[in-house]
Amino acid sequence: VQPLGPAINALGYMNGIAVSDDGLTIVCVVRTNAAADAPAALWMASRRAVDEPFTNPQPLAANLNNPRDRLSPTLSGDAKTLWVVRNKEILRAVRNGASADWSTLFDGKTLTGWETVGDGGWSAAD
Repeated sequence: VQPLGPAINALGYMNGIAVSDDGLTIVCVVRTNAAADAPAALWMASRRAVDEPFTNPQPLAANLNNPRDRLSPTLSGDAKTLWVVRNKEILRAVRNGASADWSTLFDGKTLTGWETVGDGGWSAAD
């Protein structure tokens, strides 16, 4: 067992993490306190090699971090697709590469980036 590094451990209360297959990218759900109803936000960090700690964690853009709860992140092996659970929905955001921006948040009326998957009424785009 290896610590994720002081930058990640200092973020707050972890409520879930996802790591890319190469071990170089991590996405965390971080709560401001230990209460189950505390606000949660998605943070991401990277590292150059698996034997180094994660550094410089950044919150994901505001279009992916709104007051609604985000839980159980899952990151694709290539770190280009992110799935999270929100209120019984599975949502998806994509990006073109490790340094590219994530697509925008599903706004409840139109599909702009995040997509509900399963029985949430939307199907994943090809």
